[in-house]
Amino acid sequence: MIDITDVCDERWFRRETWEYEGSAGDRVVADAWLAHEPGPVVIAGHGAESDRRAQYLTGAAKAWARKGISVVAADAPGHGSRAVPSRPPPSMRDIHRIPFVRQAAGDVRSLVGAVTDRFDAHAPLGYLGFSMGTQYGVPAVADESRIRAAVFCIGGSTSIALPRLFPSADDDVVHSVAEIDPVSRAAEIAPRPVLMVNAEDDEVFPREAALALYEALAEPKEIAFFPGRHVEWGSPAQWYRRMEGFFREHLG
Repeated sequence: MIDITDVCDERWFRRETWEYEGSAGDRVVADAWLAHEPGPVVIAGHGAESDRRAQYLTGAAKAWARKGISVVAADAPGHGSRAVPSRPPPSMRDIHRIPFVRQAAGDVRSLVGAVTDRFDAHAPLGYLGFSMGTQYGVPAVADESRIRAAVFCIGGSTSIALPRLFPSADDDVVHSVAEIDPVSRAAEIAPRPVLMVNAEDDEVFPREAALALYEALAEPKEIAFFPGRHVEWGSPAQWYRRMEGFFREHLG
């Protein structure tokens, strides 16, 4: 069950704020940008050191909702409304530990339940994950058969990427990274289609890491590289057109 705590009717879409129970029993806050007509719904997962209202996510949500694709995004554990004032936000090391990824993936499944409570249970569902949202999005999509198609943006194999970021990581971090590498669950998403969208000069998930995740996926799958770095995209409109077109093709 969801509680709708705020509503704002815009000319082209309706924005709602939801609260519902997450996988760990805590309260999760999500924003929904709802198209005026029934249609596909995309669940979006934001990146690290960000939240559900990040511009790279809300900009697409508003544009897509105007054109018939609803978007729902929730704060990941420890982010946004779920931050704990007395604690620092999750670090890059924190988000690559097993408990975080398992909770975040479980929260995606909880959000799928909230979406189906709010909409027709047969509404076509997609998933869009940015960076960290790809890391926990892959196992979440693998486990959640109601998601029909997925886009994983600026993500890749953590086993390849993280040693470059943390060359002196201790053994428990290395073990966690290997166990939660999205590569390990990627093939389970098939036969649902997946699009990977990556930056040509990504310093966090370089081409090698992106291609390792792509190779682990089973068909049907696509990959596209666009100019830019991890958070500095060249021609971002091209990225979003590619993602929107994919969802329209596979969700209707």
